[in-house]
Amino acid sequence: MAQKSIHIQHQNIGGGAISIIKQVAWTSITFDNIKITIDAYNGLGYSGKPREDCLIELVDKKEVFNLTAEQLLRVIRFYIDYSADKDAIPHCKNKYHYIIPDAIKKA
Repeated sequence: MAQKSIHIQHQNIGGGAISIIKQVAWTSITFDNIKITIDAYNGLGYSGKPREDCLIELVDKKEVFNLTAEQLLRVIRFYIDYSADKDAIPHCKNKYHYIIPDAIKKA
């Protein structure tokens, strides 16, 4: 089975050093009364199988959205291209952010 993981870094509220990159199978963050979960596996533990594309679950009190990162980017780009309020989402070309390669897609 190919290795699949989500790469996480964080910094404590009081500041200090940014954590080393931790690899996990899934992660969940709640902020502003919204929960976002990213899951790299279908199933739990040793019986879980790597997903080709991670599942992103975005939840508020009204709805649950399930999509891939590529679908999320398409939705945002569509909004920026066609919305009268497109400037509400700040964006720029990526010049400085390094993306850790996804091992399962290289295999």
